Formats: sequence, C-alpha cells, structure tokens
Amino acid sequence: MEKRVGYAVTSFLSGVGFTVNALKMVYIAQDILERKDDVLVEIVAHEASHAAQGFWSDSLEQERTAYKTAARVMEDLKARGEASFGDRSGWLRMDDDAAEERVKKMGEHVHLYGEIPKKQPTCWADKIAMIRQLGFLIRDFIKGSNA
Repeated sequence: MEKRVGYAVTSFLSGVGFTVNALKMVYIAQDILERKDDVLVEIVAHEASHAAQGFWSDSLEQERTAYKTAARVMEDLKARGEASFGDRSGWLRMDDDAAEERVKKMGEHVHLYGEIPKKQPTCWADKIAMIRQLGFLIRDFIKGSNA
C-alpha cells in the first residue's frame, strides 16, 4: 500500500521539523529552508523516517530509528560525492541502547525526549500516548510563550 504524506513549511516553528502522522503531515520550519548547510537534509530524512514508521506517538525507539536513518542518508550522499556533510557515522556505530540513551540526553533541549517511553506504543496505546505527548508539547509552548 502506498503511503502519502504531505510536507508544509511553517513559521510557527523555528529550527526544527515535526511529524504529525495523525494528519499525515510533516512540518519544516521556514528558517531551515534558508540554511545552506546539511540541516535541511538531516531534518527531512529524520521526519520522513517518522512518517514511514506511521506511529501517532513518539518513543526513544522511534527517535533512534529516525536519527540513524538521517545519518544513513547523509553518509550515503557523502559517499556518492553528492554532498560534503559533517560526519554523522557515530549514530550508525552505536548499538540501539546507546543511541536511545543519546536521544534521552537530548531531552535537556528537546523536552519531549525526556518524557517519551523507551518502547513504541502500538494500537490504541499509541493514540493515547499521542494525546499525553501533545499535552507536554502544549505545556512547553505555553512556558516558552511566557518566558
């Protein structure tokens, strides 16, 4: 079965991409498109991985897969001489536990990563986890707006 996902540029976000599989959409921040480095490729590959996984909620397991996918895409482009990205092969050398721990440590900057479960919820648990995670994102947005 073919899976279609839309991509949209938004000024609501800054410096990030965000996948909403419930809406079959990937959002990329406007400022990312203006950059001349590898960030756009990395974010699109990362978010495409989320879209392909198709889950509504997030997990350390899913983030690990997305970061490793982005690293694989970037290293492949570099090996074919189509880009001169910085080294992302560290993600590819990590075992799954080390990669998940690295994502968890990113929770200092991406607060949702500190709140998500290790294993990916499935079926109805996936939808319930999405509602919970949406609450964390709204909380962080409100905190950021009041800063």
